[in-house]
Amino acid sequence: MTQLSQYVRIVSDTRNEPGRLNQVVFELSKPNSSNKVLMRVIEPDAHADSIKVVIVNAEKFHAAWRRGVTKNNVHFEVANGNAQSWKMDRKYKLAEAGFLEQSINPDNQPVKLALVGCILAEPKKTFTHRIKCMIGIKPKKEENYQVGFSDGITRTIWLIANGYEEFPVKCQNGEDLLLAAAGATNSKIFQPYPNM
Repeated sequence: MTQLSQYVRIVSDTRNEPGRLNQVVFELSKPNSSNKVLMRVIEPDAHADSIKVVIVNAEKFHAAWRRGVTKNNVHFEVANGNAQSWKMDRKYKLAEAGFLEQSINPDNQPVKLALVGCILAEPKKTFTHRIKCMIGIKPKKEENYQVGFSDGITRTIWLIANGYEEFPVKCQNGEDLLLAAAGATNSKIFQPYPNM
């Protein structure tokens, strides 16, 4: 068992076991609770060496995601939602079932990690931004990090809505930026499939 952050650890690693599914399984815990869920990353294809795992802080991650969507983005309402609105999402019950099935039957496969990317965007040129620049106040760098999803929004909102303060995500680009923007305290980038 390898502890990756305060609330995330590796509980199974079958990357070098012939005849077994090539995966890494993470156990997520939450503060003041015995509730735990499992998530996994699987060697997906020939591009596995480009996948990195970043353990993120839920609050920082959500803030960076909100910054990454505009009002005309299809995910704007979800990104700007909260636990109450997320529980009404049409796919929320499916994510909940995926996580809860593990607690009933440990033989069920863990839930897959979300796939995200992170960029450092140009600061928005709002009136307030211009005034701050004129008087010599630079915008905070972290305010310009933006997260976008390729897969796994509903799994992520389920984790946040249920109080998981840290969780792993797969990142195929911008992992250094994601770690800077939303990385859990003392976490590092984990590369599950180096030199494939």
